[in-house]
Amino acid sequence: MSATTKVPNLDGSFGTLLIGVIISAFICGIGTAQWYWYFLGYPKDSRTLKFFVAWTWIWDFIQQIFISHLIYWFLVTNYFNPTNLNYQVWSLCWQVLPETVTCASVQGYFTYRIWKSPPASRSKRRVALVIFPILLITAKFALGIAYCVIGNGIKDFTYALDHLHPISLSLNALAATADVTIAVTMCIILRGMGSGFARANNVLATLIMYTVSTGAITAGAALATFIVQVSRYHSATYGGIYFITSRLYFNTMMAALNSRDKLARELRGDGFQARTSMSASVRFHSSTANPNLSSDEFVVNGPVAGTVNESNSFRPAADEEFTINKGAEKTSDESIDQPPTPVSQV
Repeated sequence: MSATTKVPNLDGSFGTLLIGVIISAFICGIGTAQWYWYFLGYPKDSRTLKFFVAWTWIWDFIQQIFISHLIYWFLVTNYFNPTNLNYQVWSLCWQVLPETVTCASVQGYFTYRIWKSPPASRSKRRVALVIFPILLITAKFALGIAYCVIGNGIKDFTYALDHLHPISLSLNALAATADVTIAVTMCIILRGMGSGFARANNVLATLIMYTVSTGAITAGAALATFIVQVSRYHSATYGGIYFITSRLYFNTMMAALNSRDKLARELRGDGFQARTSMSASVRFHSSTANPNLSSDEFVVNGPVAGTVNESNSFRPAADEEFTINKGAEKTSDESIDQPPTPVSQV
């Protein structure tokens, strides 16, 4: 490096990107731990769900590799070559692809959970609310692909920031809008399933809290990225926040999956109707209320089954979390003692 070469100030650009990569790696570790706990704690989940979880984790981890590569290339490989700081390395552009796939997968998962909610509450309005986030998810996915294809042909970093700025803004706006739409829709559905049981309503309140918090986290990250992009038009500062969003999406999905045991324990009890958000209705029984029902069986009106272990804790086989049927009523001993339909393990 010649003595006349001026070293640029990297605090507001690559320094921010470095901080984003470090925080992203930390959250990636948390997500990987949740991924491990999921496969350890829910071995009876369907192969489709397990494949989906593995698929999402792989893409999330790929982006972590890409952003780690780009920060290493800029700050280590070209440490004595500051002129290359304006060169758009391939990983800077293509890290958008795994983030796009991860975001679409997680948002699609929550949208599918809305679609598979209790059939009794479906309506044309529900279908419209599902179609809208699907359109947002599809639009963001298409723009993410376009960003990678267009950006791949641009080697000047500064020019890429300006040329791809409208697409980048649209990506974050669509992500935030989809997150808010999905969260609000789920809250409306859950709110309409209240019952006369305090325990059931407490579980509903917990589900609504989970929904709001997970939607707020991801939507907040996308909105923060959008605001920084608008306020600092010619800066890559927003990348530090953007690097974290994919990890947040994956962690929120894993938190929802791994919270099922806790929700099942809250739902445990005699004589009330429960409905999982991705299966049919389940009626819980105790061995004292129904001597014909063994400790490892329960009645289900649908394709999904599970077990009640020795501690009387229900474990779902392949569902996400629980909601409660609106207007559920306690059943008498006579109705409980009707011969149940035992369901084998699936």
